[in-house]
Amino acid sequence: YCPEEVFEVYQHRDAQRTVLLYLHFLERIKANKDTFEIYRSEVDLILPTLQMEERGVMIRRSACVSLIQELEGKIQQSMDAIAGILGERVNPNQEAYRFTFYRQMGIDPARVKKTTSGLPKLTKEDVLELRMTRPCPLIEEHLKYKSYTHGVSIIRSYLDIEDGNDVLHPQINTCAAATGRESCEHPNLQNVAKSQVQLNPYPVMAR
Repeated sequence: YCPEEVFEVYQHRDAQRTVLLYLHFLERIKANKDTFEIYRSEVDLILPTLQMEERGVMIRRSACVSLIQELEGKIQQSMDAIAGILGERVNPNQEAYRFTFYRQMGIDPARVKKTTSGLPKLTKEDVLELRMTRPCPLIEEHLKYKSYTHGVSIIRSYLDIEDGNDVLHPQINTCAAATGRESCEHPNLQNVAKSQVQLNPYPVMAR
């Protein structure tokens, strides 16, 4: 909780800093033709971006629910397959699974790169690298499980944050990405898969 009188002072100072930055840098921006052209492009994007945020993106609730149910079935299948391979029921999200995974692959967990907390690293990139050199059913089921559980989490978040009319209103940033393109967050709708992608052999095609 922030007292109203304190927050009001903060808002005024925040506005003042913005104006001062504008006055300080504007002449420098104008001095370079290319930089000023980029600046004008960013200004021109403000209004349509705000309109896009207000209009939002509609989701099909029935399709979201159906896809979640389908993915939950696939998650269960992958967990059953992993249990069959390892000979025991395991949760791939638990720390102990990392050790079991590497031992099943014939790799000493002690020789694997560690996380900051000292656990064997088991990122998607690590597993995809192993997939190239040691292909096996465990890797495939692991990748499926991770992709499908992540997909369920994302789609459920859409249902949680829609505005009551099945419309999402993401925050669109005109100049946050280093590449200069617009970016999107809350939710990020630019990472919704529509087909096979290089870094995920089992994408959740939600477009």
